[in-house]
Amino acid sequence: MKKNLHLTIAFMGLLQLFFMQGATAQYTAIPDANFEQKLIDLGIDSEGTLDGQIPTANAQAVTSLDVSNSSISDLTGIADFDNVVTLQVQGNTLTTLDVTSNPALTWLNCYDNNLTSLNTTGVTTLKSIECYNNSLTALDVTTNTALENLVFSNNSLTSIDLSNNTALQILVCASNDLLSLDLTNNTALTKVLALTNNLGYNDPNSFKIKNGNNTNIPTANFDIRYNWNTMCVEVDDVAWSNTNWTNKQVHHTYSTNCSALPVELVDFKASYRDGKAYIDWTTASEVNNRGFEIEVSTDGSRWREIGFVKGNGNTTQLNHYTAVDVNPKSGMNYYRLVQVDFDGSYKMSKVVSIRIGEQKRVGIAPNPVKNRLLITPVVEQPVRVKIFDALGSVVYQGSYQSPELDVSSLTNGSYLLVLESTNGNVETIRFIKE
Repeated sequence: MKKNLHLTIAFMGLLQLFFMQGATAQYTAIPDANFEQKLIDLGIDSEGTLDGQIPTANAQAVTSLDVSNSSISDLTGIADFDNVVTLQVQGNTLTTLDVTSNPALTWLNCYDNNLTSLNTTGVTTLKSIECYNNSLTALDVTTNTALENLVFSNNSLTSIDLSNNTALQILVCASNDLLSLDLTNNTALTKVLALTNNLGYNDPNSFKIKNGNNTNIPTANFDIRYNWNTMCVEVDDVAWSNTNWTNKQVHHTYSTNCSALPVELVDFKASYRDGKAYIDWTTASEVNNRGFEIEVSTDGSRWREIGFVKGNGNTTQLNHYTAVDVNPKSGMNYYRLVQVDFDGSYKMSKVVSIRIGEQKRVGIAPNPVKNRLLITPVVEQPVRVKIFDALGSVVYQGSYQSPELDVSSLTNGSYLLVLESTNGNVETIRFIKE
């Protein structure tokens, strides 16, 4: 009887200990089966079964996590990997990513996803973010003050605030919709690839890189081509920039002081009717304004003056102006204003354009492509062909020889095809190699 009592007490003690251990064990929910399977493959989910959870202690022990190319669409649970330093989630189907609960994170690769939201707020240890080939329209890195490498090509950002990122060395932001870019605080820069944006669309002088250390950026590491509205780029030294930073459009000019026009333009447009091109603009205010020279170009590089319209000196009233190009050319016609002060100084406006006559736009097929890319319609005039990768580097260049282009040697990913004709027309098309 006493022996049975002792056995019962021992059994109850073991049972109590079992429940106590069960009650104290913590688990992290992993609702995405592909994410959990990858954690099982990596030995992080030690239980080895797809049950939608992993031991939290296992997550907290991880310092480097690579779950790339695993068809993951939901990274819920990543918040408990609070000691992770390196996180690689590229090549998945993620639409959102929040790493604000990963305070030790230093390297983040999340390119080749479907991200519309990336939250890195407060992660002050981050040194590298590579989030190219996504669908981001905004990116806040103002609190990522240790950031040295930032690559967000092939997204849809219209602005980026980098004023706090004084340690930034590499910036690759090609193929976005950036309207302005101020890099005056980024004194550590060694590479800037900002080609194919809308820099200067609202203000032709909205690209500033006068940071006191321009000479740290060599020729191959600076590219601002295909920003058609940019007129003036603010730099340290004009002569040095003209010699070394040659990857720009012909109409881009360097200056140590790209001050805004002394005229506030609220509207500037061009239209075509009755065989003539009409250039219309409106000013909200003018200071010391003698008038406007109107210039036209058919290639965006070579300009000629076609008229002069007298200004209103000093005024804060709305003023409407019109100029007429009586002989516009077939194809593209680009127009810009040269605002001239009474003292002879001048500033240039952004560029507006009209297309006269039908012109078939270049297309490509198939897209995505595996081996050969067909360019349509057949291009008849001499054309230079260039292909840029997502990092803004030229991976192919040559002359147009046939409507078929062999891209089989390219690695899988997103690319930008650029066709430059001898008359100055440029076509840019994105494609995916798979």
